[in-house]
Amino acid sequence: MVLKRFSATLFILVLILSALSGCGDKAEQPLARVGGRVITVTDFESGFTRGKSEEALGKATLDEKLNYLNKLVENELKIVAAYSQGLDKDPKVIEQVNKRGENTILRQLVEDEVVSRQIPESLLKKVYKKSGKHVKVYEIALKKNQQSGQDQQKILDDKIAEIKEEIKKGMEFSELVTKYSEGGNKSAVHPRLLKWSPLVSEDPVYIEAYSMRQGDVSKPIATETGVSIIKVIEVIDVELRPFEDQKRRIKQEFLRMKGRELEKTYMDFISGLKKRYNAQLFEENIDIILRAATEDTSVKKKLAVPIRVDSMLARLSDEELQKPLFTYDGGVIDIDAFFEEYARFPVMRRPNITEKSEVLTLMNRRLIPQVLLTKEAERKNISEKKEVKEVLKGFRENIMLTRIKSREVDSKVNVTDSLMMDYFERHRDEFKEPETRSVQEIFVKDAERANEVAAKAKSGKDFDWLAERYNEKPSTIKKKGKLGYIQENRAHLGKPAFETELNGVTGPIKIGSNYSIIKVLDIREEKLKSFSESKRFLRSKVSRELSNSLEQAWLDKLKKEIDVSIYENRLEKLFEEHREDE
Repeated sequence: MVLKRFSATLFILVLILSALSGCGDKAEQPLARVGGRVITVTDFESGFTRGKSEEALGKATLDEKLNYLNKLVENELKIVAAYSQGLDKDPKVIEQVNKRGENTILRQLVEDEVVSRQIPESLLKKVYKKSGKHVKVYEIALKKNQQSGQDQQKILDDKIAEIKEEIKKGMEFSELVTKYSEGGNKSAVHPRLLKWSPLVSEDPVYIEAYSMRQGDVSKPIATETGVSIIKVIEVIDVELRPFEDQKRRIKQEFLRMKGRELEKTYMDFISGLKKRYNAQLFEENIDIILRAATEDTSVKKKLAVPIRVDSMLARLSDEELQKPLFTYDGGVIDIDAFFEEYARFPVMRRPNITEKSEVLTLMNRRLIPQVLLTKEAERKNISEKKEVKEVLKGFRENIMLTRIKSREVDSKVNVTDSLMMDYFERHRDEFKEPETRSVQEIFVKDAERANEVAAKAKSGKDFDWLAERYNEKPSTIKKKGKLGYIQENRAHLGKPAFETELNGVTGPIKIGSNYSIIKVLDIREEKLKSFSESKRFLRSKVSRELSNSLEQAWLDKLKKEIDVSIYENRLEKLFEEHREDE
């Protein structure tokens, strides 16, 4: 049997951590239509908002938004053209989509059966809703001490009773924080600002605070370190982006938190699949793999050398290669399939398979889950789910974009000598050898010594003699401090050197805690390169210019052939909620 390829080495980890759902359904008005295709607000925002602050979004101009939308429109024009040329039916495109689709289908199955059970959408919405406010509190934190449990509890109970009494008498809560909190700053009281997130969703202080109103004082709250009593001094409403925009971020936090629970749910799911598909492991045949691997003395000694799969296969007969390692309803992993999968590991990252436990780990963590998940995905028709189809559509169109650009642009780029010469004549300033200066340096670590050396050098003392006597830079001692030719952008020394005349001395130049005194020995003036000297760089520059020109001409043609509508009024209103009132 030939296993379907799954590229991740750490199969479980990759599936769990990458099994993130998309943005979900969101009915939106279009911002643009391109030959029947629609660019929605989500399409626009997913790229335009990346890396921008709320303030920057509020200040975004219509021209900035139009420029970005036009890039999306041009992308859509290319996709429409690709469909019109039938690239979605191209066998090579279909093959690439199918390869990438295998991983997508398995991830969606794990999302449905593992991730969503531990992190249901209802949990994400609960966190999202609570994150719509922040709670500012004063907290009295009473820590447990090292005494026995009974004595420790009595001390805490006594302090709590004392605090309650002080509250009844009307003592300010901030004063109680100063008086009773342990390990805090006694000279100043600072309230805590609590912000809800998955990471704090099980913190008892947060849970209590978010159930209280402004001015409320809590009952004693048991914590890992002792007991806390809090008073809510302010509840702050926070403006949130839509849930669909925040869902992925919240989910990622839960994925990091719930790694162990997710892995257990995943392993339980795989165990269930083994029963469903009557899985059977033939451990006795693992000995054949061990014999093939350990006959290689370099492997036996576990030296840091690649394991040659072909040499191991050569030691086994066809009959041995067909021995089963694992069977299930409708399929088998034989020894040949095991080595085929093993060969897919990068050479220097192939796991050891010289012990039975190592082979079993590879089987149980990669090969067996892979085939069982594939079987279950087929049974559940996961490939027909809307989420999967959307992802595969994205894969397909990205591949189509690459192929149509190659067809319409890249294949037509023909860089000739005449084109390079024309570019060379139009851009002579780009092909210059910049001015350089030969510099000699005396590097010293002491400020007083640096001033002394600089004074001697500027008074005419022989610079070679000074360099031999005072230079403290190990790498240039034998060269009497001579650095060779440097450009003006050389760190620390370039600018001072270019501000000094030929044979002039300048310094001390402070460099960190050290100092440099330099002398300009020679100046090579800037000069233009010849055509032959520039040819290597010309080819890439002309190629890029020609490619851009051909692509723009192609886009101009598409804009005449394909209807494009842009809803500028809708675009202008985007991010109004982020604008500050004038």
